[in-house]
Amino acid sequence: MVEQSHDPFLFAGGAAIGNKSPMKLSFLAFAELPPAENFPGGLAFTSDQGLVVSNAATWSVVGSGSGGFSPGSGLVYTSFVLRLINNGGALQHRILSFDSDAATPAPFVSTINGASETFTNTPTGPDTGTPFAAGLKRSSALNALLIFDTADQGARGSNPLVATAAISQNITGTPINCRAAFDARNVNGVTQRRLELALTNAATGTLYDFNTSNFSPGQFVDVNLSGFLVGFAP
Repeated sequence: MVEQSHDPFLFAGGAAIGNKSPMKLSFLAFAELPPAENFPGGLAFTSDQGLVVSNAATWSVVGSGSGGFSPGSGLVYTSFVLRLINNGGALQHRILSFDSDAATPAPFVSTINGASETFTNTPTGPDTGTPFAAGLKRSSALNALLIFDTADQGARGSNPLVATAAISQNITGTPINCRAAFDARNVNGVTQRRLELALTNAATGTLYDFNTSNFSPGQFVDVNLSGFLVGFAP
């Protein structure tokens, strides 16, 4: 995934890490970047063909040229496991780290307001008047749709979704797929473009509702999500 450049002045499509030689990074390498603190000098793409990343406690995209992001867009690396469960008849969720099945806090969830590794009842009331809980809400209009409590992701076309989501564990007995997207929706009186996740039946492609009919007590689904989201203003 990472190729060492032999030309210390080669920056086209490459990256400079601190005072080290430039490196070429595939876009697919973002999910595999080492901890940012390992590179106190930072990591930054200098080409107009790639994302510009600055060093902080997390990897943050701060601009680019032809990649479609405007300078200062403030994209922040995000990575977590979302567990959706019928817990004794209550629809609940929690947001975990990739590296543990236990209730381990996810380290890259600053873009999800209120994210918690503790099981929380998932709000299911009317979208326009029901607040988020622990970073999430199930849409009242489409029960297969999970809405994350994120910052406004910008106008359609200005910041495309740079993230992937996949089912990593499913004990419902029904094959399920998921699809991540941005959409504008009124949640608790605030309309803005947020991260959303839709569950679908893998065999039919139809929406698969997160409800107590599809999820019997004790049944759960884990969704792995990794990518970049617009972060909250400091």
